[in-house]
Amino acid sequence: MADRTKELKEKEMLEARSVAIMAGGEGWSFVKNFIESNVKSLEKRLFDDELEKDEFDRLREKRKAYKSVLDFVTRRVEKTQKQ
Repeated sequence: MADRTKELKEKEMLEARSVAIMAGGEGWSFVKNFIESNVKSLEKRLFDDELEKDEFDRLREKRKAYKSVLDFVTRRVEKTQKQ
């Protein structure tokens, strides 16, 4: 059981390193800016526009999806920095 746990942790760290390498590249800055711009636009619409409930829910879910990508990358980069 301990071997399996160690194997999973090593796999998790390898994934984190791979994501951190990707995040250090120039391409990630373009993707990050795209996501942040879309999140800002969605937030503006969510807070400023009068929306039907279904449209509000759809935009909120879209915002949540964008944010989850940023959080995924950020957590893995932070994990490698702690090592």
